[in-house]
Amino acid sequence: LRKSRGVVRLPAQATAKETLSHAAQLVNATEAELSQLTERVAAEEARRNALERRRAEIGERLARLKARAEELGRQILAAEAEAAQDSEVIAAEARASAAASAVEEARHQLEAADKLREQTDHARAEARARLQTEEAGWNRLKAEAEGLRALLAAGKREGTPILDSISVEAGFEAALGAALGEDLEAPADETSPH
Repeated sequence: LRKSRGVVRLPAQATAKETLSHAAQLVNATEAELSQLTERVAAEEARRNALERRRAEIGERLARLKARAEELGRQILAAEAEAAQDSEVIAAEARASAAASAVEEARHQLEAADKLREQTDHARAEARARLQTEEAGWNRLKAEAEGLRALLAAGKREGTPILDSISVEAGFEAALGAALGEDLEAPADETSPH
């Protein structure tokens, strides 16, 4: 037993308080990290949504360019069929070539957007897995803190617990706890209230 400022402190109670304090610090740190991960997941989701919108825009543009290319193709065929002047044919070929280049560029942009979406999906899955791991750790720490609080509350009973008057060889503590259970917390003095 230790005595400081008129208060008697049990070694187990002091250790439990230190452990509880440490657990509370771990819980606070884990909650902060959990908050950061949640923000990161939200940012990744926003980025993914932006990429999806960009992909849809590129898809629409690609469809318009394809329609335009088909229209230009029809114009070229019509121009050839009518044996139009060379300048009109050259202009139509230039427009068709420009449309084909625009279609190819839109196709490349769509492929790049797909790759970015895959990367974002992968990063989001990793962040979710880490978030789940952190939440599980936080829940374990929370349960440990609640157990320590209960232990501290049980230690506040009057009388010296039997646990403080027993010494056990290393490795047999769990066996003693299993054998005696809550009786370890009972006062060693038979006259003390239970």
